[in-house]
Amino acid sequence: VVAVENALGHPAAMDYAAVPSCTFSLPEAASVGLSEEEARERGYDVQVGTFALPNNGKAIAMGDTDGFVKIVSEGEHGAILGLHVVGPHASDLVLEGTLAITLEATLDEIEHTIHPHPTLGECIHEAALAARGRALHLPRS
Repeated sequence: VVAVENALGHPAAMDYAAVPSCTFSLPEAASVGLSEEEARERGYDVQVGTFALPNNGKAIAMGDTDGFVKIVSEGEHGAILGLHVVGPHASDLVLEGTLAITLEATLDEIEHTIHPHPTLGECIHEAALAARGRALHLPRS
């Protein structure tokens, strides 16, 4: 799309930060944006939330609980910097991170987005909540 826009004389730039990467293995792995380490190297005050699939009702019902979701955000404002998913349908789930980065969404915006229940997509919601210490479906210590 960017190449066509430029060819037609409409200046457009490619945002490589919002290009997802998917590995079709067992389990699947997908990521978009910065890793926690890359974000720290770039000087961000990093806030991370993780959510393990064994705590998700849909993954349990599917009998496929190997994996996790990790969300990387900027600490002060909660801007989404990266999303990393390992597990069933990771290549489908990473889309929410791609959209979040493209739209410059924050943890608060993901937190206030309704995620259907029971779905694997809830893991992204839970990871966003976990970044702020508010995950709903994590065992309490």
